[in-house]
Amino acid sequence: MIYVLYGEATEASYLRLIQIATQHPNHLKINLIGQHTWDDLYLNLFSEDLVESQKLIICENFLKDKKLNFSTDGSAVLVKGIAKDKTVIFHEKWQV
Repeated sequence: MIYVLYGEATEASYLRLIQIATQHPNHLKINLIGQHTWDDLYLNLFSEDLVESQKLIICENFLKDKKLNFSTDGSAVLVKGIAKDKTVIFHEKWQV
C-alpha cells in the first residue's frame, strides 16, 4: 500500500501518519529522512529480513527533494513492485 501525505497543514498530515502507523502494530517501522536516497528505499523494499517481513517505510520529503524520478531512475518500476506486506508513506511538508 502506498500513501502520500502532503500539504501546508503539516500537523494534520503528521497526525494521519501516526494513525496509519498505529494501524500496523506488527510492522517493522523504517524512517527514511534527509540523507537517505532512492537506493535506501529500494533496499528496504526488496531485501528480505530474517526477523520481519512486514515493513512500514516512511519517506520524508522524497518527492520534494526529487529522490524519485519516474522518467529516468526506475522509480515507476519500484512503485509498481511493492509487495503486499510492505506499506510506504511519502510524507511531504509541502503542496504536491
